Amino acid sequence: MFVSEKYLRDEAGGATETFIEITNAGAPIHGFSVDTKTFYTVTTSSESIWIPVVGYYYATFELDAVVGKLAEVRGRNNNSTFAEVYLQHLSSDHDTELGYAELGRTTIVRVRYETRQKEIVEEYFVEERRSDESWVEEMFRLHSNHLSMEITELGWPEILEASLKIKDEAPFYVREGGF
Repeated sequence: MFVSEKYLRDEAGGATETFIEITNAGAPIHGFSVDTKTFYTVTTSSESIWIPVVGYYYATFELDAVVGKLAEVRGRNNNSTFAEVYLQHLSSDHDTELGYAELGRTTIVRVRYETRQKEIVEEYFVEERRSDESWVEEMFRLHSNHLSMEITELGWPEILEASLKIKDEAPFYVREGGF
């Protein structure tokens, strides 16, 4: 199973949207499904704070294939929206409680399918890399809680506020290790 992130570009060449493509290059599978959870990440010198974001990807197109391209997951102007927030971040004074921080975006992709041997398989990918780490599955599962924020309502000030709230109320979303 392969997961790849691709860009749609406007007439000027700017990457306005990202979409995820899921491809099967192995044996035929059945009962395929895909789901995504996106996080904005605020990384300091010592930690990364993962902020659950709703609406980055909103449409899934699953094809009726058993090998080859299986699905596309799309968002509308999602990369442009993230770029606006990123530019706000670059032009701001960083919050005194966090110190210098870098803003990023990470998507966890979950795929489920049935093999020829009738085995149900569930795999997780962080961006384009397959992951067996237990925290990835847990992060995916917890994404829909009360701390999720709508992509259209996020600016850099809201992200800073959410980062501090998450540090206090939801330490699971805080990963050790920074830049």
